[in-house]
Amino acid sequence: RDNRCDCINVSKLIAVAIEVISSPRQGIASALNYGLEHCRADLVARMDADDVCAKNRLVSQMRFMLVNSSFAVVGSSAVLFSDDCKPDILPYSIGTGTSCRNKSTNSGNNTMRCSLSLSDPGFMAWTMFFSCSIPHPCVVFRKREISNIGGYRECINHCEDYDLWLRVTQWECRSMMCLPRVGVWHRKHSQSESSKNSFMQKKESDLVCFEAVKNLIGREGKELRLDIVSILRSPSSTSVKSPKDVDSAAKLLLRMERMFVHKYSRNLSRQETELIKIDCDARIGELATLQISRFGRGIGKNSDVWRVWSDRCPHLHLE
Repeated sequence: RDNRCDCINVSKLIAVAIEVISSPRQGIASALNYGLEHCRADLVARMDADDVCAKNRLVSQMRFMLVNSSFAVVGSSAVLFSDDCKPDILPYSIGTGTSCRNKSTNSGNNTMRCSLSLSDPGFMAWTMFFSCSIPHPCVVFRKREISNIGGYRECINHCEDYDLWLRVTQWECRSMMCLPRVGVWHRKHSQSESSKNSFMQKKESDLVCFEAVKNLIGREGKELRLDIVSILRSPSSTSVKSPKDVDSAAKLLLRMERMFVHKYSRNLSRQETELIKIDCDARIGELATLQISRFGRGIGKNSDVWRVWSDRCPHLHLE
């Protein structure tokens, strides 16, 4: 807990010895590191105070970690719900935590959706370049491994979890995965840090991703541009100045794919390699569509991104 919260004696509520501590340092990352310093066990569970945990979530994650020593982090899927939504009306079975129907409900401000996480660790490491593909409140991780890579970086104010996962997957591409079950009902509200600081969160996420991409492509990253990484991560919500910028984003994507598959060739399964290719094809298509929608059909088939899309997806007959 950070020092903005009033400590409560939760040990009176459940028959487990719990020590509630308050961080003397400001910031979420600082509070998380302070909490880690006081954890006596190697397996650490993460969860927000106002979330709802599925029954047997922690048991299943701890069992997984005990028999899979090569993994540093295990997560689960999560259901996101608004502040005024009561867990007993969610369309999921809280009793077992195993039901995950693809369903959304809207009732006034009562919005719910399911965030399905990836269970292929190599593919998760790839998708981490484009978004935070594992919800922070649903993880169990090994304290030793997180401490070995420096814990949470306290200079990161709005995406400390995303920064950590990028560093974990760079350390070992098959070090994280999610169990195929809903483990947490994650509350989202207008006063949450992510809601109040969404712009800064995106800006900071682009920066930490920029660092990760630069580490991946090595010498080829000397001319890497932050705005191109931003386009690649969020094509539809990023200001694109010219068609050439979209072409540059497509070229960067291909370079990343080549370097990632080469670097982790001994670790990736055939299925994960194929999933990465399919994902790249879809992202190239999104960039080509963005280019036409922003700059007109005249750009279209004469652009680099369109030619790449045509070459990679001949079955679409784009030529």
